Amino acid sequence: AINVLLEKALQTPNGLFWYISPTYRQSKAIAWRMLVSQYFNLPKTLRGDKNESELWVEINSARIVLKGADSEDSLRGSGLDGLVIDEVASIGNFKSLWEEVLRPALTDKKGWTWMISTPKGFNFFYEYWLKGQLGPQKEEEYQSWQFTSYDNPHLDREEIDKAKKELTEDSFAQEFCADWRKHVGLIYKE
Repeated sequence: AINVLLEKALQTPNGLFWYISPTYRQSKAIAWRMLVSQYFNLPKTLRGDKNESELWVEINSARIVLKGADSEDSLRGSGLDGLVIDEVASIGNFKSLWEEVLRPALTDKKGWTWMISTPKGFNFFYEYWLKGQLGPQKEEEYQSWQFTSYDNPHLDREEIDKAKKELTEDSFAQEFCADWRKHVGLIYKE
């Protein structure tokens, strides 16, 4: 996702791109180091300013900003060229955040969105994931994919198998197999 933001920033001078996770601190923990590392890999002529306290970098005069969904008011009023929303299924107020704040912010620049997440029950994220499964003939603006931890070449298969032995079937299916389940942790699943 960080590489996509960088690529789009290089292609969109003066553009504005956001990476959002459930909390501001989580965005910093997940993405800041990766973003800055890739920023410094670019030629100096493409690098602009960066601000660690506000979590943004400028590339080719475009800005990439890390944000948190925990501060909804700070997300209002900007026109966005692109947006990555990480751990969508863990954002409690996501439906209203999307409909009242984020989707409108994409309108004036015809911006794009990536919604990425581990499944967490059949929620708003699941509804959008389903739109991408309908195929181009029905929802041509939506595409969705599903990958398991076994598909990740950076994870040790033996470690995944070890987790499988230690977790409940539902927890493993949700967290490692990206399987849509009724929310793990319910007392009565049915």
